[in-house]
Amino acid sequence: MHPKLAWLSPGKSMAKIINMAVFALYILVSLDMLKASIKQPHYNWDMIMYIAIAKSYEEPDMKKLHSFTYSEVKKAVSDQVFTSLTQGYYRHDIYTDLTAFKEQLHFYRVRPLYSALIYLFYKCGMGIAFATHFISGLSIALGIILLYLILYPIVPSILSLPILALCYFFPFSGVAGLSTPDGLAFLVILLSVFFYFKNRTLDLLIFAPIMIFARSELILFVVPLLMSILITKPSLRRITFLSISVCILSYIALAYLTKYPGWATILHHTFVQSLTHPISKPPSLEIQHYINILLYGFKDIPNNKSFFFYLIISAYSMAMIYYISRIKSIRDALYYPGALLAIVCSLYVASRFILFPLTWDRFFLGPYMIMPVSLLVMIIEFLKNRRSHNTDMIL
Repeated sequence: MHPKLAWLSPGKSMAKIINMAVFALYILVSLDMLKASIKQPHYNWDMIMYIAIAKSYEEPDMKKLHSFTYSEVKKAVSDQVFTSLTQGYYRHDIYTDLTAFKEQLHFYRVRPLYSALIYLFYKCGMGIAFATHFISGLSIALGIILLYLILYPIVPSILSLPILALCYFFPFSGVAGLSTPDGLAFLVILLSVFFYFKNRTLDLLIFAPIMIFARSELILFVVPLLMSILITKPSLRRITFLSISVCILSYIALAYLTKYPGWATILHHTFVQSLTHPISKPPSLEIQHYINILLYGFKDIPNNKSFFFYLIISAYSMAMIYYISRIKSIRDALYYPGALLAIVCSLYVASRFILFPLTWDRFFLGPYMIMPVSLLVMIIEFLKNRRSHNTDMIL
């Protein structure tokens, strides 16, 4: 081991105690996130639509579905919160206009894994409104435990503590209380990274298409990740191509079958004007609108400390890869543990931001954690290799 890391390698007995203590801390943090989900739900407006989607698996009648949805919301929240969820021209129209309510569902059907889990918990006896944010908290809690399993034994336990601390720097507890699929997206991203670091490539290739059903935008993460396997494991080229094809076909089929309104409609709905009838009255998005939206997104980056911090870590990671390529080769740099994963994260965040110029933290929890992990793994591996090289020179 490199001398700078020697102090991180205590005796076997002490190492065992430290590992157990660090794992216990990861468990405590995960439980804290779950507690935040249960005790501090945000009751964001999306909850209404996800309740409706989950219930629609057994209730085809739109009038009854509308009545059930708002009845369940009213039972779950205070009168003040319910009023805020049904006030304003857009929210009030969805509440009072059955056609508008029906057309909104097409925005949300495209995440069937999340809505199916809500339905499953509901059928098991959990309140359907409660399930929408409980799944978020549970997913983040499991993702944090996975984070420890990813790091161990690649990273010394002591060095995994700063990674754990990032759970409080980034707004994990806030996302845990949301009724959105973002916590679930964090979990499936972490699970794919777990398979990646543990060389369980076949598991990753099988799991990759499932990720699309958690959040369809993850196609932007999955395809680059699988492309990295093509680079590092040419013997698995055929099955990797098959997995990529299944992912792309799943994405297309999901958009078609759910009658997803499309990119331009989503952009217009989010940035220009909320649409009560996105299917029957689709908007047009001019190129100047998109340019203005993109410029606004870039201007907003410094205002988000989490996203800005991620960009700094990302820049350090890219600099590390460049440095390794200078003293060795580009091929050696790409084969470094964590290097390709850092590139995949960068491609995902960049492409997602270009297509949808928002720095909302809930979209990026996975990359927020993966990038520091990748950088840490690269640094540790670099120091080990340099130590090994120096030893060989002495011999």
